[in-house]
Amino acid sequence: VDGVVLARSTFHSSLNYRSVVAFGRTRVLDDEDERSEALDAIVQQLAAGRGEETRASTRKELGATHVVEFTMGEATAKVRTGPPLEPDEDCQDPVWAGVIPLRLEPGMPIPAPNLDPKYEPSEVVTGWCRRTEEPA
Repeated sequence: VDGVVLARSTFHSSLNYRSVVAFGRTRVLDDEDERSEALDAIVQQLAAGRGEETRASTRKELGATHVVEFTMGEATAKVRTGPPLEPDEDCQDPVWAGVIPLRLEPGMPIPAPNLDPKYEPSEVVTGWCRRTEEPA
């Protein structure tokens, strides 16, 4: 959801959004090495370099984790942007109309309660933060 669209009537109010529906085939990755490689790739996409900072997954952890490969066959996307779409006669009403933009942004890192204060967040962690703020 990218924004709340408020019209002069509730009927014409809406949301600005991006949506995808994908169809395809799935396959559970049963091989431990393949599953480990896939999980490493996911972590690398989410927080590049984090895998090098942390210990490797144990066999028990890998055994408790399911990974599904998805091969996309087709997909459809739908996007709604812009101001309210309302009839001209509503535009004369003395009510505010427009868009309240919404955005998702990372906040400052919050250390685990049991973290020794001598451990500072790495660039992998602080890279998520806005550069104008200092990590907690």
